[in-house]
Amino acid sequence: MVKTYRLCFTFAAILLTAGCLLIYLGFDKKFNYYSSEKFTDLNRNAYVGGDAYNYIINSNYFTGYGVLGCSAFICATMFFCTALYLRSKDQERAVLSEVRSNGIDQEKIISHELPPL
Repeated sequence: MVKTYRLCFTFAAILLTAGCLLIYLGFDKKFNYYSSEKFTDLNRNAYVGGDAYNYIINSNYFTGYGVLGCSAFICATMFFCTALYLRSKDQERAVLSEVRSNGIDQEKIISHELPPL
């Protein structure tokens, strides 16, 4: 059975990659603009005849891709933190089961009290 934290690590990696791709696409829309009046095959990120309109359209694409990319980064961070938490809980359960199987009193090993000053 696949551990849950491994799935969270996998989703975090996928979202991190998607975030990088989306940020790249946003900057591609912003910086790679070319509009040729004579040869329409050379147009790059040009949608209408006017330069100002194309800049406005590309800025909206940049904003959209940027928001999606940052959202993917935030979700990747959340999945990564969840995976770390789940992994620590699995390790804690493994230690507790080993302690119980050896017959050692777990209260002596895991103390929830503060150390003396």
